[in-house]
This record gives sequence, C-alpha cells and structure tokens, in this order.
Amino acid sequence: RRSIIRALEKGICRYLSQMDVHLSVNIDGVPLFRSSGVQFWPILVKCGHFDPFVVAMFSGQSKPSPLEQYLKDFFTEYKHLKDNGIVFKGQTYTVNIDALICDAPARAYLKCIKGHTAYESCERCSVRGTRVERRIVFSEQEGTSRTDDSFSRVEYSNHQTGISPFIAAGIPCVSS
Repeated sequence: RRSIIRALEKGICRYLSQMDVHLSVNIDGVPLFRSSGVQFWPILVKCGHFDPFVVAMFSGQSKPSPLEQYLKDFFTEYKHLKDNGIVFKGQTYTVNIDALICDAPARAYLKCIKGHTAYESCERCSVRGTRVERRIVFSEQEGTSRTDDSFSRVEYSNHQTGISPFIAAGIPCVSS
C-alpha cells in the first residue's frame, strides 16, 4: 500500500515539476458612481482555474495617466518573475502572461492603438475599414497579418498611437 501512495505522489510531483504558471490579466476602468467622475482601474490576475486576485488599484477622475507609471510596479514584478521564475516549496516555476482580457476601449488604451471605431483598428491585420451607415465595417477580405515584432518596432503608424508599456515588458501585443 505504501508503494501505491508513493507512485501517486511521484506522478503528481513529476507533473508539477513541468508546470508553467500561465496568467490572464484583466485591466479595465470601473465607474464608482453615476453622478461622479471617480473611477477605479484595478489590475486583476487569474492563474489557472483559481479565482482572480487584485494586484494593483488606481482611483481617480480619469484613466490612469501616465500609463507607464500606473503599470510600472506590476511590470517590474512580472519581469522579475518571468526572468527568474517563482520558487514554491523548493520548485521553480516559469511565469508567463498568456492573455490580456479587456473590453475594446481599455485594450486600445493599454496597447496604445486606435480605438475600435477607427479605420485602422483591427488588432490582428492591416485591413482598412470603410464607413457604412455611421459605422466602421471591415470587409471579408483580410489584410496583411500584423506581427509582434513589427508592433514592438512601432511600424504600424496608422494603427499605433504611441509606444505601449507592454512592449517594454516583453508582452506580445498582437498574438496574446
């Protein structure tokens, strides 16, 4: 009976030793009251099937500005964990951000790209929208695919409005 338990334990440990930590990050503005301009901008992180947790919170009359300052501590800690891993019970785990989960306006703000109503707003390809009945519509024909490398070199001048702090943090802005 002891050997069965050890086999189970060894199997689980073997799985854990190969496990990477995959994070999903949610950043979005939340108005506090209808009658007030005060808003919260929490940074929430979800790891695996566990509940999300708060890693930072901004409160103010507008979006956090400058954006780099708002994200600085989070990205500093993330970069350290990405470069060095996280040690838990003697085991080192790699840490990666797999997804940025936001609504379209927040994602555009964080990635420093044009909003979803702009002609050059597609985040995955360079298709140009056309105005149809007061809306921007994208044809079924796809444009040239965008790449993380070109995005990080700020080569999409009709799409990017600035240099996203996600670039310096090494987080792919097109593929994740």
